[in-house]
Amino acid sequence: MLKEINLIRNIGCFDSFSDLSDLKKLVLIYAENGRGKTTLSAILSSLANNDANILMGRKRLGASNDPHIILNIEGVNGNAILQDGSWNHCFDEIFIYDDEFVTQNVYSGLEITANHRQSLHEVILGHGGVSLARRVDELAQKISECNLKIRQTSNQIPYDKRFGLDIDTFCKLPTIENIGHVIKEKQKEYDAIAQAGIISQKPLFSIISFPIINILTLEDILLRELSDVNETAVQKVREHFSLIGNQAEEWVSGGMKRIINEGTESEKCPFCGQNIGGVDLIDVYRAYFGEAYKKLNQDIASQITQYTTNFSGDQLSSKQEDVNELIDLHRFWKQFVELPEINIEWADISATWQEARDEILSSLRAKKSSPLNPVNLTVDGKEKIEKYISIISRVQEQIKSLINLNNKITKIKTSADSGNLQNVRTELNKIKATQSRYSDELKDLCNQYPSETVQKTDLEGQKETARLALDNHRQTVFPQYHTSLNTQLELFGADFRIGELQSSNAAGLPSTTYHLIINDHVVPLASQDNTFSLPCLKNTLSAGDRNTLALAFFFASLENEPNLNNSIIVLDDPISSLDNGRTITTVQNIRNLVSSSKQVIVLCHLRAFLCDIWEHSDKGNTTALKMLRGPNNTSSIALWDATSDALTEYDKRHKALRDYVNEDTQNKRYIAQYLRPVMEKYLRITFPEYCPPGTLLGNFQNRVKNILENDQPIMLDVDLRELRDITEYANKFHHDTNPAWETEQINDNELLGFVKRVLNFVKHGTT
Repeated sequence: MLKEINLIRNIGCFDSFSDLSDLKKLVLIYAENGRGKTTLSAILSSLANNDANILMGRKRLGASNDPHIILNIEGVNGNAILQDGSWNHCFDEIFIYDDEFVTQNVYSGLEITANHRQSLHEVILGHGGVSLARRVDELAQKISECNLKIRQTSNQIPYDKRFGLDIDTFCKLPTIENIGHVIKEKQKEYDAIAQAGIISQKPLFSIISFPIINILTLEDILLRELSDVNETAVQKVREHFSLIGNQAEEWVSGGMKRIINEGTESEKCPFCGQNIGGVDLIDVYRAYFGEAYKKLNQDIASQITQYTTNFSGDQLSSKQEDVNELIDLHRFWKQFVELPEINIEWADISATWQEARDEILSSLRAKKSSPLNPVNLTVDGKEKIEKYISIISRVQEQIKSLINLNNKITKIKTSADSGNLQNVRTELNKIKATQSRYSDELKDLCNQYPSETVQKTDLEGQKETARLALDNHRQTVFPQYHTSLNTQLELFGADFRIGELQSSNAAGLPSTTYHLIINDHVVPLASQDNTFSLPCLKNTLSAGDRNTLALAFFFASLENEPNLNNSIIVLDDPISSLDNGRTITTVQNIRNLVSSSKQVIVLCHLRAFLCDIWEHSDKGNTTALKMLRGPNNTSSIALWDATSDALTEYDKRHKALRDYVNEDTQNKRYIAQYLRPVMEKYLRITFPEYCPPGTLLGNFQNRVKNILENDQPIMLDVDLRELRDITEYANKFHHDTNPAWETEQINDNELLGFVKRVLNFVKHGTT
């Protein structure tokens, strides 16, 4: 039993809290979230598990020292003290329900994992069976340690030294006499056929076709003019183009196609509609834009298309792949044939490719914009084109020199023997592995490895014996726990039950498996295909159901705990997501635990829940506490007046009216304002069908009056008059019925009279 909290320092919200004494059998602690409930629960969990690490992560931010805790626990010789990162005592008779219990033993989020099933196994076994389970765990740990040794030993026997053999086969290899000579003979056999398969798959050298630049054809088009148009006409057209401005040639060429033709003697301008017959300039235009002009434009366009296509980025990437393959092929065949060195720098090819292409396309597009103007390649442009031609020529020469050696490569491919390479390789590796097995480096390790595997086999036998003992214990405990668990779910009003609890040794560790039963249908804990398209815990249980399941597991475990009467039960916010009916069941379970355990500590952020426990508790054996916020976000613990917080607003107002009748010590304006809500609350309880929530006194009064006039009275006329008088007076002190309610004058005698009339009305009811 926790009797005193002497000190909580440097942890969570507690800076340095001390001297909380005389804790009773039932301890109720109210605190808003973030004030230290979970911290206190973690302190008790750390003590129960003798694990200070639980608290190290909760060290108060900014504190220079580690957590320091002193608790007075009945049954512990001296105080239980946490200091310098460890407890001086362990008190394991503490059972805690909190988020950690749910996360470790029941589920995390929406999932139930192997770890949950293993932890739940201990919850079901109780302290009496945990020692058996721990024996299994200890042996599993020893087996794990043995496996670690085996792995460490095997890791010191490198895979490459075993030549592909598994570790067990390698260590069991027998010796071979004169092994050095045997290896040499087998190596000769192997080398003869080792490369045959690879050689047969490799291709010969082949030419790489790079796009060609015909500089003569290019310059012919760039410099071409029209021979069938005299110089005078050309000059006249160009003068007219200069008057028109930018893109004049393109604009006039398009306009010529749109001349309006209404007969041989009647052609009109497409812009102004005037007759243009006999205009000399039109005849000049016809000669200028004749067939030769069209042919020139077609040739320019053809060249642009050719260079755009042949020198595209895709073509460039394709040639890069070809060059890379050539270089790889050269590297391979160089192992077998004497080849000339090649020097092919892709960066140079790529740069000159793009520079030449850009220069050519720029010149062609300039020619396209003014086809009759000759365009000269710049000196720099010619150099770029010639550089590309030169680099490609050198590359092709190198490739041809390699192609000339294809005959030699073909002879090598033809003469390669396909032999049974796999069999020879296996035999050779086994002989080499034998030599490695008995080397000075590995022989001791190879002798040690089998002894470790024998030890592991022995431990596995001991574990099997311990597991059988644990199974015998399970056969007794599991059915009892299963009954208790479903009884709890029934008490909670849950619409699901737990199917048979089954124990197993998943991954070599004891664990518990089960399934849900909903509407007589079996529902697994997890989706089998991970799509959650079929019913499982994730999509069938609500948050309230999952919390109910966790509480049922906890309460059922306590029912089967043989030393419960000497235990401390701690519940940290147990009613999250529970509806009212299940909250009441939780309260009832807690009351039962008070009588069957040494001490029950309940922490919660909901006052109403704690007040419900308080109202039916033995006040002389109950301590009510609350956690308070102090300076610098610190917390402290003080006594809590649970009785006052248990009162409803109606209770408080009714008491205030009663106190005012006895003595004029109350704020009169508050008293006057209380009259109407006290009457409204009474009428809602007495006449629920006529006075639903939200109904004001005046509205109810009018409703009763109408009913009375229709000969269906629910209240006598004398009571209606009394209600009317009280309403008239009470409305003077409410904002919705009197704009000047805050300054309304109050006479003590008048107020006292109406207070007595209200108390009498709600006490005796209607006549």
